Amino acid sequence: MTKVLIISTNAIGDTYVSMSALPILRENFGEIEIDFVIAPHSEFLFECEELRNLFVVRRNISEMFTTLKLVRREKYDYVFSFFPGLVNTFFLKGAKAVVKSGFYNFIWRRRWERKNQKGFVKRKKYFEKFLWRKEDNYLTLVSLALNKAGIPAQKIEKLKFAPNANLISKYSEAVVVHPFSLREDKCLSCEQLNAIASYLKETGEREIFILGSKKLLAAKNSLPGFVKLKLNPSPKELAEIVNCKLFLGVDSFPLHLADAYNANFLGMFCATNPASVLLHPRKTISFNASRLSDVGKEELLNTIKSKLAEIKTHNIKKRVI
Repeated sequence: MTKVLIISTNAIGDTYVSMSALPILRENFGEIEIDFVIAPHSEFLFECEELRNLFVVRRNISEMFTTLKLVRREKYDYVFSFFPGLVNTFFLKGAKAVVKSGFYNFIWRRRWERKNQKGFVKRKKYFEKFLWRKEDNYLTLVSLALNKAGIPAQKIEKLKFAPNANLISKYSEAVVVHPFSLREDKCLSCEQLNAIASYLKETGEREIFILGSKKLLAAKNSLPGFVKLKLNPSPKELAEIVNCKLFLGVDSFPLHLADAYNANFLGMFCATNPASVLLHPRKTISFNASRLSDVGKEELLNTIKSKLAEIKTHNIKKRVI
C-alpha cells in the first residue's frame, strides 16, 4: 500500500489545482492511500473524495505543530507540496517520507507567481533542485513535482466534479456573476457589480445570479432586486452553475472550474497572468490596476462589452456537453 500526502494550505484555487494530481496518483499505484493537509476554506472541495485523512489546519502556530505531530506518525512514501508558501513549506520540511517533492518558500509573497519558484525532490541520499518558470501554467507546478518524484505525469487536467456526459445544467439560460474572492485585490466593488447586473438586464437577460458566500451576504442589501443569490453551492452543483449561458467571474476557484469545462465564461483579472492560471486565457480581460475594485465603472463595462462581442458568448445557446 502506497501512502501519499499532499499539502495545500493556500487559496481554494491552489488546492483545486493540487487535486489534479489525484487521478495521476491513482492510475500509477494499484493500492494507494492519500491524505491532504488543507486550510479550512478548502474543506468543501473534498465532499466527494475518498481520502484516508483530511488534516484541516489554520495559520496558528500551536495548531500547526499539533497537526505536524499527527503527520509525522504516518511515515509516507511520498509527500508533495505543489505551491510555495509558509505553511506548505512548514509541513513539507517537517513530514517524514521516502520521497519529498515540491516547492518551498518560507516567506509567502502575494505576487509569488510573478517570479520563478524553486522546487526540490529528496529521496534517501539523492537531492535535486528544479525550477518553475513564471511563464508556465499552474498545472506545470503539479507535473514538475510528480515527474521529479518518478511519477509520470505528462498530461495533467483540472478535476471535474461531474463528468461532461452526465452534466445537464439547470442554469443553461442564466447568466452567473461571481464577484468576490478571499483576496480583496481580486474582488469587484458593489458599485461595479451593480453596473454589470444593470447592463445584463438591459441586454435582455432574464435570469441573473450572483454567486458567493459570506461577502455576498454582507453586500446583499446593496444589490438590485432583480438578481438572484446563490450561496455556498457544493462542488457538483457548482459544476452545473459554471456551465450556464454565460459565467462572469473574478480570479477565483469557480473560474478555474469553468475553465476546466471550457464553459462560456469571461474571467476578470488585474494582477495575475491569465495564461498562468487558465487553460483558456483567451476568455479573459485584464486591467492595469493593483486592485480590481480600482478599475473605473465605465472602463470595466466597456471592456466587458468589447470582449463579449469578440467571443460571441451572448448569442451562444445551451452548450452541447
